[in-house]
Amino acid sequence: MIRPIRLAPFGAAQNARDMLFSQQARPVRFAITGGLAGLLQLTLLTLLTDYGMHALLANILAFLLAAQFNFVLSSLFTWRDRRSKESIGRRWLVFHGSIAGMAVVNMAVFAASRLVLPNLEASAAGICAAAVGNFFIGDRLVFRLKRSHIFQNGRPQTQETAA
Repeated sequence: MIRPIRLAPFGAAQNARDMLFSQQARPVRFAITGGLAGLLQLTLLTLLTDYGMHALLANILAFLLAAQFNFVLSSLFTWRDRRSKESIGRRWLVFHGSIAGMAVVNMAVFAASRLVLPNLEASAAGICAAAVGNFFIGDRLVFRLKRSHIFQNGRPQTQETAA
């Protein structure tokens, strides 16, 4: 007798979605977002240079466009539970300030690491250092939670809301 194929119950898909959007999975979402932004930058660089743009100018333009994509995806995916009533312009500026600051960290780690490592490994060390810094700056500054104190039954209660 042939048994019919059973599809996974709808609840399994919901569980996977809940797991992906859990707070514990935020580093995974951060890596996905960064990976997609990096892929977009490389794709744009390839397209722009194939159409005759100078490589340095093409890389700058590709980076700037990928950074905008990264901000949007970070807001809608990585940090989606931290939507805020504050100005999106403020978040955009702080986000890009973070990228600029971590670019300096990336280069400093690369410069120090290449004294003992080959260039690619030194570059990977710089990328990792900048990624860790960007994650913590995103968590604590760009997409931070604002603690507000409310009182219930005469006792202060801490409530976290997106800043």
